[in-house]
Amino acid sequence: MRKKIIVWTLAVILALGLGIVAYTIYYYETVDLPEIEIREARDRITQAKQANADKYSPRNLDLAETYYDSAIAEWKTQNNKLFFLREHERVKALAIHSASFAGKAIEASQTGSSKLKDAVSIRMHQLNALIDEYNEVYAHIPQPEKTQKDVFRGRLLMTEAFKAYGSGDLHRAEETISEASALLEPAMKRLKSSLDDYFKQLPKWKEWVKNALKRNTGGNVLIIIDKYAHKLQVYKGGKQLYTFNAELGPNWIGNKKYRGDNATPEGNYRVKAKKSGRETKYYKALLLDYPNADDKQRFEADKKTGNLPRGAKIGSLIEIHGDGGKGIDWTNGCVALKNADMDILYGLASVNTRIVIVGSLRSLNEIRSSK
Repeated sequence: MRKKIIVWTLAVILALGLGIVAYTIYYYETVDLPEIEIREARDRITQAKQANADKYSPRNLDLAETYYDSAIAEWKTQNNKLFFLREHERVKALAIHSASFAGKAIEASQTGSSKLKDAVSIRMHQLNALIDEYNEVYAHIPQPEKTQKDVFRGRLLMTEAFKAYGSGDLHRAEETISEASALLEPAMKRLKSSLDDYFKQLPKWKEWVKNALKRNTGGNVLIIIDKYAHKLQVYKGGKQLYTFNAELGPNWIGNKKYRGDNATPEGNYRVKAKKSGRETKYYKALLLDYPNADDKQRFEADKKTGNLPRGAKIGSLIEIHGDGGKGIDWTNGCVALKNADMDILYGLASVNTRIVIVGSLRSLNEIRSSK
């Protein structure tokens, strides 16, 4: 009987020991493992990277990855120990720190992304407004080749920026906008400066037109050409009869300086001759008395000051003629009308009909505010 008690006692003790050992193994191999903390840290780091934390919050992302690497290294160290000697509290602490910094990186990235999105949107609208201004005010004026290329490239970059913005690639959009800005803003500055200088002559132009209209009495016909507006106006007895679209020389900004500059002159002129049929290579033509005394005086002054190319000669044969309607400035300095409009003008004009050619009848502020 006593032996049986001893055997049973030993069996119970053995069973308890095995249970304790099993529980210990279970605890260290399952319950105490830092898998949840490690997984949480890893997932948050992934989310932070997806949120572009490397750009918005690189410091927090770097700390999150550093703590994560340390946690993994510590876990490996603990796994090299006997199971009952393993301690995972430090692993968990490192993983928790990693997740915390990754969370901060995510939050900073979301805030940064929102701010960047707003900033990029504002910048795109600013540059788009600049392009609209170019289209409305400057697109049709003569420009240096560099300015044309810069504007063309800038507009292409803006198209790319809008695409990047639409796809959520804000940093690419920001970079592209910066490139576009570096081209468009200086180009527009040059154009504005050039046009502002040109429009300093507005008081003189208005005085020419004012004086011409005062003298336009009775049955006399007066022709006024507004180069900026590309309009030819016909007056009779002080009343406006017609307004026609006009095409000019490609370099119409500024006055005509010499033969071959493809500029349309500015000043007060008269019809010197009426041409039709074989008398002109165009449909019909009104020959101006260009160069007049003022043109010749200006040419000689420019020649003395060296403002003309070597060997330059004064221009001639400036006409208002037909064969226009091409939609571009293409003449050698003449003013071209559609043939139907030329028929009307030809019938009204006569030798000595007064012609006033000005850069503009309106100020730049008026032009811009009307767009």
